[in-house]
Amino acid sequence: MSKFLANATFKSAGAQIAGIAAFRARLADPVLAKMLDHWCAMKAEAHGAPRRGALDPSAIPTLLRHLQIHQREADGRFRCRLSGTAIVQQLGRDATGAYLDEAIRPEAVAGRMRIFNRALETGMPVSYSGVMEVPGKGMKAYQRLLLPLADAQGKPSFVLSVMAFKMLGPMDAAKLNDTQAIVEMLPDDAGQSIAGVAQAA
Repeated sequence: MSKFLANATFKSAGAQIAGIAAFRARLADPVLAKMLDHWCAMKAEAHGAPRRGALDPSAIPTLLRHLQIHQREADGRFRCRLSGTAIVQQLGRDATGAYLDEAIRPEAVAGRMRIFNRALETGMPVSYSGVMEVPGKGMKAYQRLLLPLADAQGKPSFVLSVMAFKMLGPMDAAKLNDTQAIVEMLPDDAGQSIAGVAQAA
């Protein structure tokens, strides 16, 4: 390997590490940070995209109830394969078996699909946050971390997500726009921060 290429590779790896640290610092809940750390360890061990089959429940027992796994099917839709008990309790429903586009408002579908596809296309973590109204449970702020996983053939096909919630009082809820979700992603190869806005649930 040439000295130039070696230096470029080192700088790229250093930028990615710094980017992950900055990204991690913006995660509002320890549960999200712990899952990101575990995913990064899986990625390092796999020397690439972590595979779903390598996800060991016994290694993350305290995180399981906060997880969801969605699979991108041949038609591009995302089906929920697993929904942890903490998420079921917070949302008041079990999304297991349902499609992502069935679980959120119609006007939010396009934006949410872009976020999930972005995680698979880049192979890197994505987070977004917003506010939602849960029937009988009031207004809740949330942050969601999306982590891509590959299938047995190495094709990015699954999105592992972790959600953290916070109840909002009437005054806080009135100040927030529940149709917008703020999206944060790791810096791109040029070190530029990527951000966007998508429709929330």
